[in-house]
Amino acid sequence: MRFEDFLWELADLNDAGQPDPVEVAEIAERYQLPRVEPDWWPDVLARYGLTPPPDA
Repeated sequence: MRFEDFLWELADLNDAGQPDPVEVAEIAERYQLPRVEPDWWPDVLARYGLTPPPDA
C-alpha cells in the first residue's frame, strides 16, 4: 500500500462531500497511519474558539 493511494481514497471521499470522520479513520487504519494529535492542537482550539469533531 502506498501513501499516494491513501490520498486518492481521501480525495474520493472529499469529492462526495464532507467526509465522515469514521470513514477517514478506517482508511487511515487500513494504510496503518497513526492518529496523532499535535501538541499545538489544544492551543488552536482555544485561541479560535473551535469545537473539535466528536471523534477527535
